[in-house]
Amino acid sequence: MAIAPDSLLNGRYRILEVIAKGGMGAVYRALDETLGVQVAVKENLVISEEAARQFHREATLLAALRHPNLPRVTDHFLLAGQGQYLVMDYIEGEDLRARLKQMGSYTPTEAVLVGAEVCNALSFLHSRTPPVVHRDIKQGNIKISPTGQVFLVDFGLAKIAEQGAETTTGARALTPGYASPEHYGSGTDPRSDIYSLGATLYSILANRLPEDGLARKLETAHLSPLRDLNPRVSEELARVIEKAMSINAADRYQTALEFRNALLNASPEARQILKQNQESQEAASQPTRLGSSPAVAGLNQPNTVLAARPVPRKKFPVLWIFVVVGLLGIAAAAVVLPRFLRNTAGQPGSPTAVAPSETPPPQNTATTEPLPATELPVAVEPTLINTATALPQATPTLAATPVGGTGAIAFVSNRSGLPQIYRLEPASGETAQIFENPDGACQPSWSPDGTRLVFVSPCRERQDTYPGSGLFIINLDGTGLTPLISVPGGDFEPAWSPDGSRIAFSSLRDGILHLYVYNLATNAAARISSQSSFDRQAAWSPDGSTLAFQSTRLGLPQIWTISASGESPKEFSILSNGAASMPTWDAAGSVLVYSQGSNLPVLVARQVGAANAPEVRLADLRPAGNAEFSPDGYWLLLESTQDGNLDIYRMTRNGANLTRLTDDPAQDFDPVWQPLQP
Repeated sequence: MAIAPDSLLNGRYRILEVIAKGGMGAVYRALDETLGVQVAVKENLVISEEAARQFHREATLLAALRHPNLPRVTDHFLLAGQGQYLVMDYIEGEDLRARLKQMGSYTPTEAVLVGAEVCNALSFLHSRTPPVVHRDIKQGNIKISPTGQVFLVDFGLAKIAEQGAETTTGARALTPGYASPEHYGSGTDPRSDIYSLGATLYSILANRLPEDGLARKLETAHLSPLRDLNPRVSEELARVIEKAMSINAADRYQTALEFRNALLNASPEARQILKQNQESQEAASQPTRLGSSPAVAGLNQPNTVLAARPVPRKKFPVLWIFVVVGLLGIAAAAVVLPRFLRNTAGQPGSPTAVAPSETPPPQNTATTEPLPATELPVAVEPTLINTATALPQATPTLAATPVGGTGAIAFVSNRSGLPQIYRLEPASGETAQIFENPDGACQPSWSPDGTRLVFVSPCRERQDTYPGSGLFIINLDGTGLTPLISVPGGDFEPAWSPDGSRIAFSSLRDGILHLYVYNLATNAAARISSQSSFDRQAAWSPDGSTLAFQSTRLGLPQIWTISASGESPKEFSILSNGAASMPTWDAAGSVLVYSQGSNLPVLVARQVGAANAPEVRLADLRPAGNAEFSPDGYWLLLESTQDGNLDIYRMTRNGANLTRLTDDPAQDFDPVWQPLQP
């Protein structure tokens, strides 16, 4: 039985109303009389001894979660003979179910943008150690605040994912239609949340629930094609959502980030909205500029992701649209609320925000929808421009040596078993191990004077990321090993600044990939990524003012630039040419070289500061990655797998004189050129 309004729960929480109730408990809006704020109280009536142990363990973990798309869990307690209780932030606003009832079906663009925000929350939850599986994603558990922020709420069923563990008795509630087949008892994992989010997006686009997952697995029902129910959904978006709802977990997207990227790739309009918000974030941070035009009005509202949608009028829709268009630029910001979610995740340390649209809300007709997503598939090989135009050369203050580079090369090899750092003299081909690290060492980066290295450990094999790793500094002669102060999560991909005072690095300490800058004078690290963006692979400009990096904030991995203090993020690589990664600057800071293509990438170069500059392919070698310019700016180091062997190569900055520098049967990777020593 639900707790009666005005009851005092646990001596602190005054029940105001029942928000929702079911056979296993209820959700209440309550007043925290200690703090004087409204809270949501989630009740679970299953109180077996096993359930009580699980509840305490998982509630403690939930209380430590902090993410802009999640409410905070502020308290938890067990009342003997009554139930388990989670206390969370109360989120004003309405859930997707209420909005759907009020507004009718969502447009594909709106569905994608909401889905992308929920994927941000899921990426955070699933990256916890151990992962946290929400287990009850549905329309009613995705809430949008009056200022437009998307929240994934209701953690009463959240569960720590344990390998091979079946769903416990105390956590077997599920919602048919949204639940994956494994929800019914075989054991959930993060991919179960991906299924449920796919089913939620399906439901708000089709305006009906999909066929139940268990019935589909038993072949007593089949999923109705989404486009049969809503022809405005593109074929590509329908494929993405239906893949997320695959009966077999192995056939779904394996991570929330992968699902998010696929959604955004299927909606060019959604991607463009995110891009425009990134470009307008500086205006959003300047209160004196707000309201100067409809394009930026409202961006000073913090924690804003999805602006409220106006209730559609049944009378005179054509006249209404005409009036709005006629008044655009005069009073649009005051009379038209935006329909589109806009993500200003690029502003460091600030949550996402949305700006009112400069155009009236699109009507529910096929002519107002985005172009078919087939124009940009999920995995696309680069369509690169081969031109004879020479790239700008570095100022010729140093003559290029016949063997190139004017310096030695540090690289990583597992030729002794564990990955260790070696030093190669290109002129003689002599190779020697710099030092022996018992936990392995990867991803070296030179100090600007060429006398020290920062590296990553533990590193027991070559990986894309290094959870649990930390950064260490060591002298070139193998002495003076010094760990940098870190926190749990994993720090890797270090890049030493040109002035020697800072080290930029990628980190999982927040649960998702963020960029940090470590100040060597203060032994403190500051995050320069926005809270919800996925950023990594920082590379310093020669003057130390700018970092190039990889970001997935528009869906597909791209190269972006940002100031060293985390301001003014800008898109750099050309999105339509495919995924991009691992940037490096030339010695003059006039060119960025990076890998492009999600499958067998090639190296491309693009001039900095030239808005219409093409991306120029440097060589046909595939795959080619982890490039780095030599100190004289004439040569490029890179790594590539040829004949099944990963080795280090060198070529000129324009792709000529490709030379293999290592040929050991082991893996050789992470090459970095030693700076000129004074």
